[in-house]
Amino acid sequence: MKQLFTMILLILLTNTMVSQDIIIKKNGEEISSKIIEIDETQVKYRKDNQSDGPLYSLKVSEIILIKFADGTNEVFTSGPGITGQVMPAPEDLHMRGRRDSQVFYRGKNSGSGWIVATTIIFTPIIGLIPTIAVAYTEPADRNLNYPDMNLMKDPNYYNAYTDEASKTKKKKIWTSYGVSSAAWLVLILLF
Repeated sequence: MKQLFTMILLILLTNTMVSQDIIIKKNGEEISSKIIEIDETQVKYRKDNQSDGPLYSLKVSEIILIKFADGTNEVFTSGPGITGQVMPAPEDLHMRGRRDSQVFYRGKNSGSGWIVATTIIFTPIIGLIPTIAVAYTEPADRNLNYPDMNLMKDPNYYNAYTDEASKTKKKKIWTSYGVSSAAWLVLILLF
């Protein structure tokens, strides 16, 4: 019975941890998907929850970034022959700050490693204390990885960038806590 419960728990964890590709459009909309094909003019994909569903496509000109499930990113630029950077677009600085944060902020040095260690070594209840403390502190300026210091001087851009970075940090911290709590539970059940 104990082995059956452990096996079911592992299957459920595996299914919930399946990664997805995320398409970020220039208007800020995010689409969870599985990328099928990328060519010079369009991106073909299936919605994440419909693996056998219809095939959708978007023009490359509508997309700013694709975050692939393996952690790599593909940035789409607005000029021919220009690669590797996000080009300025005629939009307000608030939206640009939000998008730049999604592209450049990785959540490095966010404390997620310490959360995992604390939760697994002690218990999820003890691990909850640093999780709450770390998740609700702003990312340090040295960890923001912003692309342009001049843009960070603008309050609209700065506020949008740091707000989006805080959301990313919270998501990373709580995901680390959830995964490490599940690992702790599996270890307790196995030993």
